[in-house]
Amino acid sequence: MFDKKTEGVRESLSISNARAITAVLYQAEGINLKLAMGTNDYISVSKTLSQMVECAMLLNENDRISDIAKLIANSKLIIDNRGVKIDSLNESFLKLSQIVLTRLPASDVHAQQLLHLVQELEASADNDDKGMPQKEKRE
Repeated sequence: MFDKKTEGVRESLSISNARAITAVLYQAEGINLKLAMGTNDYISVSKTLSQMVECAMLLNENDRISDIAKLIANSKLIIDNRGVKIDSLNESFLKLSQIVLTRLPASDVHAQQLLHLVQELEASADNDDKGMPQKEKRE
């Protein structure tokens, strides 16, 4: 009986520690995101956002998922305002946005912004595909 309770407490502490570490990693990646944006390293921006999305999904907290939705939309807006056009970035932002939208409540203040971003990126990808010769089109 005592061993079962002890094991239950140990397991609970392990889960709490894992969540705490994931939350710290999310915050550290937020710092990396600012650094990557500041140095115009847009590939790192994409990779960092991907890590942050993974952490947010693991933590499964509405506030954190809302925060990452805002970060994705704002990062894409900043990159667009700087005139950067990289197809792989658009694909990455589209995938990340779609992942977050699956967990973001429709009533969230950032849901509409992220949905609009997805629609823009899908339309852009469709337009890019139409302008390419048949054999070069993406699958």
